[in-house]
Amino acid sequence: MVQGLSTVEVSTKSLKMTEAGASGGKSPDKRDKYLMDLMSKQESMFCVQPLTWCPHLEKVTSVPPQGLDTSSPCETCGDTNENWVCLTCYKVFCSRYVQEHMVKHHEIEPDHYIVLSYADLSVWCYGCNSYVEHELIQNAKKTACKHKFGE
Repeated sequence: MVQGLSTVEVSTKSLKMTEAGASGGKSPDKRDKYLMDLMSKQESMFCVQPLTWCPHLEKVTSVPPQGLDTSSPCETCGDTNENWVCLTCYKVFCSRYVQEHMVKHHEIEPDHYIVLSYADLSVWCYGCNSYVEHELIQNAKKTACKHKFGE
């Protein structure tokens, strides 16, 4: 944090510097614009420390050959705003902040623990009740990132 500035002020200052090309004279790419949009909507930001391992990672299966479509609607309600993909069966459902269909999926399929957010590409484990970051989920994250940002 910059001395004398609050978290919000630092975020806003960083945002303005990035928009002005202060990060090496390079204009922001899709990912930078996405992050800037997220920052501009929040009053403050915080850090989440994901688990580096959890016992439920063994339930993660390979990404389907057709890849991942980050614009897929929830299979139950059709919402496209904030969806998650199950990394066991690769079904897509909406978040707990929409209609909780991914939470309900885990309740119906209790061994489907690990899910990937299409909104921010974070990975959540229902069994550990925590975010997870591990090499076993990297292929799914890279595949989703490529579809979402074209990279």
